[in-house]
Amino acid sequence: MTLRQRLDETASVLIALGELNSDATPIERDQAAHDAMADHRLGALSLELLYRLGAGPIHHPAAA
Repeated sequence: MTLRQRLDETASVLIALGELNSDATPIERDQAAHDAMADHRLGALSLELLYRLGAGPIHHPAAA
């Protein structure tokens, strides 16, 4: 499974948990989840969740 697939699954979980605006379209929710993951707005606990799901260490894209 690729990192993108893992992030897609994680985004689906976060959406299901109500972390994102429920009035948004599925595409908007998916984009918001990926944007939030990319800029670390989800916080340390969510980053730990991503790590435990097998995404590996999460790094800010600008630092790469």
